[in-house]
Amino acid sequence: MISQPTAGTQVPGPRPRPLNRPALPSKLSNVNLNTQHDISDVDEANHSAYTANGMLQYGGHSANTPDEPKQHIPPRLLSQPTTSLPLPRRPQSLTLTAPGQSRPQLPKPSPTPVLDPSTRANGLQPPAVATKLPKEKAADFFPWTNIEGKHPEDVLNEHLIKSGYSDKPAGASQTESNIARPHLWPSLKNKNGLGVLSALFVQVLDKRASMRLCTAPSTFKPPPRVTLTDTKREAWLKDLANPDVPLRRLSRTIPHGIRGKVLLDHCITKDIPIARAVWLSKCVGANEIRAFKRKGVSGPAALAGELKWIKEWTVFVEQFVDSIISSCGQPGWSQKMNYAVRLGTHFYAEHLLDEEHYMDWILTSLKQSSSERLPVWILLAQIYWKHLISHRKRGHRLAEALLSHAKSLSSTPYGINLQLVTRLNQLISVLAVNHRGCLVLPKSWNDYKTYFASVKPSGRINMEADGLANVTRRNNRLSGATPQATSRTPRLRLLDILDSVGLDVQIDRIATQCESLGLDTRFVLVTVLEWATSKHRSGIARVYLAAQLIRFWSFAGFSADDAVLTMLEKARHDNTVEPRLIYKLVSALARSGHFSVGRYLQWLISMGVLSGSSAAANEAQLLLELPTAYLSSHIVNLRRTLLNRVGYHADAESREIEKYKTVLSQHLGGMSLPSPGVPSHEPALTSKPVGAVKMAVAQWLCERVISPSFDSISDTSFNGNLAAFCLVRHTLEQFEDFPSLAKVIAAASNGSNPQILAATADTVNLNIEIFATMGFLPALVSQIYQQQRRLRSRQPLDRTFLLSLSGLVRRVPAGAMYGKTIDSELAMCEIQSSTVACSPASDSMAISHSGSLESDNDIDRVLTSGNTMDEQLMMRMFTTVADRSVKMGSQGLSRASTWFAQLRSFDQTTFEQLVQRLVVRMAETVAPYEAVESVVTSLVGSGCLKLDSFFQIWDKKLNTVKSTEPANASRLAMTCARILIPSTSVMQNQAAEAYRFKVAQNMFCLRNMGVVMRIIWLLLQLSPQSILSKTGNPLEE
Repeated sequence: MISQPTAGTQVPGPRPRPLNRPALPSKLSNVNLNTQHDISDVDEANHSAYTANGMLQYGGHSANTPDEPKQHIPPRLLSQPTTSLPLPRRPQSLTLTAPGQSRPQLPKPSPTPVLDPSTRANGLQPPAVATKLPKEKAADFFPWTNIEGKHPEDVLNEHLIKSGYSDKPAGASQTESNIARPHLWPSLKNKNGLGVLSALFVQVLDKRASMRLCTAPSTFKPPPRVTLTDTKREAWLKDLANPDVPLRRLSRTIPHGIRGKVLLDHCITKDIPIARAVWLSKCVGANEIRAFKRKGVSGPAALAGELKWIKEWTVFVEQFVDSIISSCGQPGWSQKMNYAVRLGTHFYAEHLLDEEHYMDWILTSLKQSSSERLPVWILLAQIYWKHLISHRKRGHRLAEALLSHAKSLSSTPYGINLQLVTRLNQLISVLAVNHRGCLVLPKSWNDYKTYFASVKPSGRINMEADGLANVTRRNNRLSGATPQATSRTPRLRLLDILDSVGLDVQIDRIATQCESLGLDTRFVLVTVLEWATSKHRSGIARVYLAAQLIRFWSFAGFSADDAVLTMLEKARHDNTVEPRLIYKLVSALARSGHFSVGRYLQWLISMGVLSGSSAAANEAQLLLELPTAYLSSHIVNLRRTLLNRVGYHADAESREIEKYKTVLSQHLGGMSLPSPGVPSHEPALTSKPVGAVKMAVAQWLCERVISPSFDSISDTSFNGNLAAFCLVRHTLEQFEDFPSLAKVIAAASNGSNPQILAATADTVNLNIEIFATMGFLPALVSQIYQQQRRLRSRQPLDRTFLLSLSGLVRRVPAGAMYGKTIDSELAMCEIQSSTVACSPASDSMAISHSGSLESDNDIDRVLTSGNTMDEQLMMRMFTTVADRSVKMGSQGLSRASTWFAQLRSFDQTTFEQLVQRLVVRMAETVAPYEAVESVVTSLVGSGCLKLDSFFQIWDKKLNTVKSTEPANASRLAMTCARILIPSTSVMQNQAAEAYRFKVAQNMFCLRNMGVVMRIIWLLLQLSPQSILSKTGNPLEE
């Protein structure tokens, strides 16, 4: 029956229009009253309208009155177009007409309109105006029974028009047949009826499942391949890409020649649907395997051929996906990448790929990926996550890849790749919670344990923290720790943490590692101070690292005064502590205000340490190292009083400071003027000034070099004077005032002189450990690199600057991204220099060949003439420049380096051959050290020779004469060692080329420590007395 809402019920939606005509037949609307469809998206208020009458209520009432309930029609059904039909003819009016008036004419009935084709069903397709239900179903549409309007609903009669259509249940008088009620009802009355009903339903479901199975064998055969023309092949592929073209028509034949990489390229270029692309791949693969079997191969050989095809196909898919990833940034890359990932995933799900090979390829690519493509490979790893962690071997490789990338990206400065690092940490946390076995890496744990300790829980804090702790504990237990390593005390482990600090210095992380040992804070402070001032370690960078750690803990509320005083008291009787480093550390802490000098002076007075003569000398030396410019006036007066008590006059400091200012002012050439009343002549200077004098002179020098406002650096720092910069750098390095040196480098790196910029890069490179521990390294490197990028468009590229900058950025943890750019610009600079040198020859070519080259002006004239040089003239010029460099010595180092660089620009290949011959000749003739030093320093300082090439030639000669000529071998080894190991003679030279040579020496020793030790061992074997000087210092000049 028709479901009607109760009277007074408010029907949602627009009010239906009164109907003054019979309901439309279902031949026009195709409405069925009994079909039950999925109407889950219909609200409860409209449910009755769908279940009782899908479109209109067929009833006897033609219009709704106020006393009758309204028709409940869904709002969206009212918007469906309907065909206007003529109304029934009205009866004649009974109203009498007046005499003489004509009878009103009734309107003629309009002809029956033509039915709209959109209301008719087309075979199995419902009409366009039919009501749509979920899952693409049409309401009351019977394609199999409603043939030509024969459905009972479409037969219009008086009862159907008055009462509407509905399926009437069988009456009580009718007998029910083919129903389960007689069999089920007695069983349901019992208490076990529910169990019986459940068992029956299970049997019915099992029966339905078995009947739905396809038991007949498959009759599908792979379509044969035929050779088609290019036009027909393209047409066939276009039909394959069109979903409207059925596969039954395309499966008759497939084109020959579409296989491997070509098939995949056609799929992505033609945008073939994924399902059809998989179907084509299966057909091609089946034909390939069938063609292999037709050759008469069977048994294991046939299986091997099938496996070979699967591997080849897997490689094709891998190359296809990798090529799409490589095209990142091109137009339409996102759609192509989406298609390639989906296609590869479907191939893997359909078992069309070699699973082991494909998973190994994903893990290898993930580990070797660059930071630019890493997000794509992380996405692929997440798609195949379950398959990657299903085996312990794959899980280990996945964990190592994630840890390796996270460790390398965490060192990126200024938060670059922060989101990527966060994502990697989340994946590592997921492994730690759900798959801890994948993170058990005993062999490589030492490489990742430092970074793994810094991974913080992000989501489920308790679970992730427990998982990370469990992984750390298991790896520490399984990492093969020896009994000696496990028995190391917390103090030794603290020293290990301090010794392992490299260029990636993060003070908060180092402090956290030190605190995690569970030691007392005062004990940690004293240990750090002893480590920084120990004689058993080298370098001054550890002093600044200790100062940074003490400042960090001071901000946390821990006072360093007690620890410093304890260390000073212990140092009075401890020979393992270097006094110079103690003075440097205390001075650095007092300079930043993290050490109370007033308390220290009170301690001196209360302890009476200035009463004895031996103690007075040591304590007075520490008083002389304190920075007076950073102390208050009363502290300075108290210091002066204590110094006068031990016999040192503080006025001597002022006189010495003024002397240094006068000398530096004269050498800087007018950059700053001497103080009033100071004579202009150069006085004799103290070879080793005290710390207070060094710091005062360094502060004065820094103020004169940089602009008054350090925030706005003057572009004319040093006025383009390279010698002035070298003098300031040499002075600050001798004074060991590296904070002031960092300010000078920051000022000079904003200039436009490429020679000064190259000198700043060399300065940072030589003192890179110190600047790293002070926290200045990232900013200085970035500033120099950005200045090079700005000057690139304003002036020609300078090869010396690019070489210095390239050597610097390759040592910085985050400098790998700068290296490629600098290498490309260096290659461009080489091309430009060759082009400039190869200008047309001038009339002075004959003069250059016949003229003498005895003076420096003659050499400059030939090198600046702009002529192309033949091999004979280049050999003559090279020999002359080499001889001149030996005669001039260290005084003419800069000029000789400039000549070598200019000569190299004419013909690089010939020049390199000449350099190699010269080095070989010096090794064969066992040239004196002075001559070798002058030539090699000039060549290395100008970037024309590498120390690695020099060592290879000399090492080859040394191995030849080692057993036959011990005397010559000893001289060769001594000369080679003095060239490769930094010496005091080179360090005293202030020239930029000598400084660059010193940088090259340090870099060679860092890269080839074993080689240096082998040379020293050979010297000890050949001539033990030659390796030590009279003073006992090795290799001292």
